[in-house]
Amino acid sequence: MQNRLEHWLDVVRDLLAQPLTEMPHVTLLDELVRTFGGAAGSWIDRQPDGHVEHHLWESGITVDQDTLAWLRNRLDQHPLPCWFAATEDLTAYTLGRVPRSLRDPRFETWNEVLGGLDLEHQMAIPLSVRGVWHRAFVIVLSGSDATDEDLRLARRLQALLIGLDRQARALARWMPRTPSHDAALTNQEVAVLGFLAQGLTARAVARRLLISPRTVQKHVEHIHAKLRVTNRVSAVLKAQALGVLTPPPGYAVASSRPSSP
Repeated sequence: MQNRLEHWLDVVRDLLAQPLTEMPHVTLLDELVRTFGGAAGSWIDRQPDGHVEHHLWESGITVDQDTLAWLRNRLDQHPLPCWFAATEDLTAYTLGRVPRSLRDPRFETWNEVLGGLDLEHQMAIPLSVRGVWHRAFVIVLSGSDATDEDLRLARRLQALLIGLDRQARALARWMPRTPSHDAALTNQEVAVLGFLAQGLTARAVARRLLISPRTVQKHVEHIHAKLRVTNRVSAVLKAQALGVLTPPPGYAVASSRPSSP
């Protein structure tokens, strides 16, 4: 496990070398399939309105567009989303570990439609599951279910992937399209500052970015030093003036002053 985990730390380090404003799902899916020796894999983002973003990683197996459309329209039949919804345990899990009682009988037809793949051995690594909204990587394994060690590794990688996803979304929201380099803030400092602008505490920011509150405080110290300010509101205003931070439409900086009675 250690070698594979070290490889992923290198992958994440390389991804964070530049501001990450969009999750590189294709690259990450490719790395996941190779890490676990999979035969195929998918990135699935099912939106609340029913729209599905889907990318399929294939190895010598061709799946036509009609078959992919059939699959997208039946994601609610898949046992792994049923497992996550029933247990509210969103840690990485495998199809082989899902009890038969939670399996939709209609899922049996999937093997007939996707006959080129052995669908009995799958592992899902969800980034978020909220009702019908489901965002996850799914790896189709070769020949057998994932080992306990594989599942432990998947859960450790899951934390890294969720952190990347949250940071990318934060940066996409707060960074301008043409960032100014005058303040020389790092990508994580921009993400921290964006959340602070929303009024989040250091502890809440730490939870969002999967880092420690102490690390958040260090980022805040560096932000203040680079922007030459002494408080959060001044930091947000100056970052906006420099073009380092772009507020969403209708956004106003949350003031730290108490309201008048």
